[in-house]
Amino acid sequence: MFFSTKKERREELLAEPFPETWLGYLRENVFLYRLFSSEEQSKLQAALRIFIAEKYWEGCGKLEITDEIKVTVAAQACLLVLGFDNYYFDDLRTVLVYPGGYLSADPSEAASHANYLLGEAHPKGPVVISWWHTRWEGRRLGKRNLVLHEFAHKLAQIDDPNSEIPPIANADLRARWEKVMAAEYEQLCDDVDRERSTVIDPYGATNLAEFFAVVTEAFFLQPGALQKRHGQLYGLLAEWFRQDPAARRPLDQADLAHASAAESEYIAHTIEEYSVAIRLRPDDPDAYRGRAALLAEQGDVEKALADYNTVIRLARDDPDAYCDRAELTITQGRLEQALADLDTAIRLDPDFARAYRQRGAVYARLGDLRKAITNFTRAIRADPENMEAYRARAQAHAALGDDEDAERDRASVKKLKAAARKKQK
Repeated sequence: MFFSTKKERREELLAEPFPETWLGYLRENVFLYRLFSSEEQSKLQAALRIFIAEKYWEGCGKLEITDEIKVTVAAQACLLVLGFDNYYFDDLRTVLVYPGGYLSADPSEAASHANYLLGEAHPKGPVVISWWHTRWEGRRLGKRNLVLHEFAHKLAQIDDPNSEIPPIANADLRARWEKVMAAEYEQLCDDVDRERSTVIDPYGATNLAEFFAVVTEAFFLQPGALQKRHGQLYGLLAEWFRQDPAARRPLDQADLAHASAAESEYIAHTIEEYSVAIRLRPDDPDAYRGRAALLAEQGDVEKALADYNTVIRLARDDPDAYCDRAELTITQGRLEQALADLDTAIRLDPDFARAYRQRGAVYARLGDLRKAITNFTRAIRADPENMEAYRARAQAHAALGDDEDAERDRASVKKLKAAARKKQK
């Protein structure tokens, strides 16, 4: 009896023409495919065919597995291994796909403690993902990608299911990796604590395993920004993945139009997804908070305000909840209402820099620049690296004619920027 080897089976598979319908799925559902060279596109086509053939696919929650699902998932997963030779997540056997988000409970916990998840990468087990998020995040030019995230976890689990980093055979690369990753992780944690804007998803501050997953997303989705602000980190990832996403072709008008259309659809569907989560868990303030932010972005202010009201009802002692509502009412010119919320936030946390900074902005809009400066000063005292507070205080000083104080604050901003750049090198 003749048994073909894995290599022979793969060669036989790739000898067949690439299905034309699959090309349509790639062009429509995998935005990054558009930016690849013809050589990279051909390599990705080959990789996804092998991946699809060698995995067991199962639809959950009555989802029927289709070629579109397989191609869309496999293509995004194989983006990660495009620089490797003959590796297609060989240790992974099963991919489970839900229609959308799903509830998952630890067997040791009560069902009431189930978590609402979008995906999981089980050590020595399957990858579980939401098809809805896979499709929409693949189509848009966003900052998050569920498939990249979960399959990055799978890469980290190759040798050790509990590892926080992927296998690195080169001793020099491993030493540099551990040093740079530790420093970048600590910097992200500090940025998150101080509410600074970051290229790297704040979720990466959860632990080093999540940090690797989110920097992988940034490496493929925002390569230019990551390279500019985190040069050493970008260099390490490029060396390990054996890819240089920042060197791929720039976006053209057709790309931007496609991304814009996908973004609009994505927001509409995300709002619906939050609504589903709310129906499943009506006492979860985070679901209302997420939906409120998207509704506000879409201009549906009253519905957004209703959701923020619910957040406050469910989390009365959370100062962020009052700041979130104040942020919306400020944009609508409801300044007295915003002040009341910010007063409450400060009463709950007397050292909450965000609340002082927002309250200072409200007083500035009301024309009371002295009170604005007092609040910006309190924000800086609570967070000495809060550049937004320094900038706002500089503007208030300048408006009052206090040029020396304004220049002093501008100098502080420059020093903070220089310090941040130094940390990132």
